[in-house]
Amino acid sequence: LPSNQGSHEKEGVGLDVEFNHVRQDQEVNDVRQDQEVNHVRQDQLPEPENQDDESLLVPVENNQIITVPDQIQNPEMDSDPEIVRSRIMRDRRRLKMPVRFNDYDLNTDQETGFFHNVMNNHEMSSEPVSYDEVMKLPTEERQKWHDAMDVEMQALIENSTWTEVLRPENTKVITCKWVFKEKSDGDMSIYKARLVARGFEQDEKFNFEDTYAPVAKLQTLRILLAVSVHKGMEIHQMDVVCAFLNGNIDEIVYMEKPNGFQSDTNTVLRLKKSLYGLKKSPKYWNVKLNDFLIEQGFKRSENDLCLYVKGSTYILIYVDDILLISKCENEINGLKDKFKNTFKMKDLGIVSKYLGMQIVRKGNTVKINQTDYIKSVLKKFNMDKCKPVSVPIDPNFTYSGEADPRYETMCRSLIGALLYVSLCSRPDIMVSVSILARNQHIANENLWIALKRVLRYLQGTVDLSLEFPVDKNPEIDLEAYADADWAGDTATRKSTSGYIIKLFGCLVLWQSRRQSSVSLSTAEAEYISASEACSDIIWTVYILNDLGIDVKKPITLHEDNQAAIKLTAGQSKRSKHIDIRFHFIRNKVEEGLIELKYVDSNNQLADILTKPLPYPKLMGFRNKLGVK
Repeated sequence: LPSNQGSHEKEGVGLDVEFNHVRQDQEVNDVRQDQEVNHVRQDQLPEPENQDDESLLVPVENNQIITVPDQIQNPEMDSDPEIVRSRIMRDRRRLKMPVRFNDYDLNTDQETGFFHNVMNNHEMSSEPVSYDEVMKLPTEERQKWHDAMDVEMQALIENSTWTEVLRPENTKVITCKWVFKEKSDGDMSIYKARLVARGFEQDEKFNFEDTYAPVAKLQTLRILLAVSVHKGMEIHQMDVVCAFLNGNIDEIVYMEKPNGFQSDTNTVLRLKKSLYGLKKSPKYWNVKLNDFLIEQGFKRSENDLCLYVKGSTYILIYVDDILLISKCENEINGLKDKFKNTFKMKDLGIVSKYLGMQIVRKGNTVKINQTDYIKSVLKKFNMDKCKPVSVPIDPNFTYSGEADPRYETMCRSLIGALLYVSLCSRPDIMVSVSILARNQHIANENLWIALKRVLRYLQGTVDLSLEFPVDKNPEIDLEAYADADWAGDTATRKSTSGYIIKLFGCLVLWQSRRQSSVSLSTAEAEYISASEACSDIIWTVYILNDLGIDVKKPITLHEDNQAAIKLTAGQSKRSKHIDIRFHFIRNKVEEGLIELKYVDSNNQLADILTKPLPYPKLMGFRNKLGVK
């Protein structure tokens, strides 16, 4: 074989060996991995045709022979064919993944620039941000925004939101501003303007600390979904139009007239009703709505202040989004009429979208997903065309590095979006987001890349839903699973607790959190996790009691650590140092409310909330939780 020839193919055999990348004293990396060399005795090798040719004959397969050019032979190499073969064939004991399968990331400087443009709306929106910008628009466009402001002002006047009075002396007068929004309705664009008070200018002598207004817990929503499936109840939705304008104000507030409507500068507006932007506006609206529901005979839950119960009819409130739940459709329609007679309402019919979640009912099964929301997050962070991955975080992930100010806002914004997804419908990403959120105070490129990996996982699982099926085991009302990853946090050596609660076979509550103290053993970490789960079990029982549902006792709490189970039965010298508040579960076991049962690790569903898992385990637990 000529020494300058790059390949040799023996006629009729089809054997092709490349020498393009062969160097002296190196292994040849491109010979086929699956070739198995048949041993040929040295005396069976044919003699070279040219005795002066120093090329080497090597046995390869089926007693076929190839000739190795002398350029790749090591002068010191033994002539033994076994040694020659080892120089050419790749060592199959040390296989490495080809570099073409590595993960690659975009240029981070370009990403940070893109993100800040989105956050600051630089050249990304045609909506004006102030009244002065509206005045600079072309005549036709400016008129559309003026018409929207006229509609808003007319609605405020009809609502008796204020009275016009002479400007008071030595009294604080706050200002206001216009907020503009363009919404699409099919092929049409709808221009909306909202008048907002600058509440931060209000006098501090008023009690602005009392501004709290409750919102519904997501756990309560899922409990109601599970109950509705179990009892075959209907769920309808209504929306209050301009909800905050219905609140009655209990203080004196003066406000300047809005831009575009300042005909007389000697007069100001004294507010009679709440207005968007005031510090107490949410509280005023909540008080108004609560009084209305109490008048209708509903009882407010003490365990979730946004849950109202009247017999077998339930109402759940999240600011101005209202869910009506009942087995009787006539009861729901009667409630709708009462709402419409008191407030300006939108009847949205059977619930389909609530708090960024799609709620789909198919037969006897309800599914919730956040497909639209996840897609919007992917698009916001320029990841809508990214390559999906099978797990949200590497099971061996460790974080290191110093803070980089360029990534702080980006990482915090993305962590907030991912936390909402994990809390609403995707428990499979909760532990990943929790681990990454612990490091947001030292955000850098490493954290940003890890967060993008979670987005890549969501890209591949964007259509997954949390299912609420009909219970296949009616003997069990309520059950829970608790687990812990001992000393899983390498920075603090604190353990991570994870637990879930299932109602009528449906997942209604899950939690993953780092424990507040360092545990000295796996038993202690599991014991603390079980105690934390016990608190949420009791809260769930209280909510069900408010709904008129009695729970079978004792409630089973599945635990995969025998020592932790024994700790609940009595005191031990190895548990004397455990904080007394964690012995709460021991009392509940003695009362007969909770019963701990052993479950093997392969069926410990809470394991998905304690640490990152490889794909087979992640997929298995994900399906068992009902995320499909």
